[in-house]
Amino acid sequence: MLFAYPKANTKGCTSQAVGLSEKAEELAAAGYKVYGISADKPKSQANWRSKESLAFNLLCDPSYEVCSRNNSFLLSGQLHVLAYEQQRGCRHAAC
Repeated sequence: MLFAYPKANTKGCTSQAVGLSEKAEELAAAGYKVYGISADKPKSQANWRSKESLAFNLLCDPSYEVCSRNNSFLLSGQLHVLAYEQQRGCRHAAC
């Protein structure tokens, strides 16, 4: 599961990330691995993850290479979740 957000350590993104983090064990039991992604720098991501005790790894995409391949969802400035399922492929849910 790829959780995309426009900017780490902002009110809306933090609220969504913490909510998703609280579901990490439930998602893992269902077979999902959760990752967050944004264009933020690694240090910013690491500080935010530590500060909020997020239960998933954060990925950096400063050139929007990954994000642009997924219909530019991050470029819209909104939070999005993409769930990649082995049998079904990619499922998209906007937050």
